Amino acid sequence: LKNCTVVLPDFADQIQADELEGCKVFIGACGESVFVRNCTNCTFYMCCKQLRTRDCHNCTFYLYSFTEPIIEMSDNMKFACFNGGYEGQAAHMESAGLDPKINKWALVFDFNDEAKTGKNWSLLKPAEVNTTPWFPLGECEVTVPVTGLDEAKAAQAAA
Repeated sequence: LKNCTVVLPDFADQIQADELEGCKVFIGACGESVFVRNCTNCTFYMCCKQLRTRDCHNCTFYLYSFTEPIIEMSDNMKFACFNGGYEGQAAHMESAGLDPKINKWALVFDFNDEAKTGKNWSLLKPAEVNTTPWFPLGECEVTVPVTGLDEAKAAQAAA
């Protein structure tokens, strides 16, 4: 897909997003892994148990992840806390086994940066974050609280 908006306001076990360019993607609740491969210049809003990327470039993730997000062979990846929702997302997250209070969105693991320099990814600076929530089906209550790095670290320590 090129220059498209994709909205999946539902629960799924696993999702693959391949070969997207210039797209905006919303994934409501994935109970296992979301695999994002060969994507360029995309923005993702997603809630998942695990995010895995490979061969992605210049992508931004507004993310809820129950586990540490994993990137591989990817560069210029940017991360911020998930900020959006839709009516019914809380029930979908419950079906997916996702606890909105445990969000490790900021604890990125890069397979291609053994020295952990952060050369392939960064957290969005506060001035870069889109603070307007994305409600693709219309305004609703937020299911996932917007958290910062300290809260993500606390979620890791509690696990």
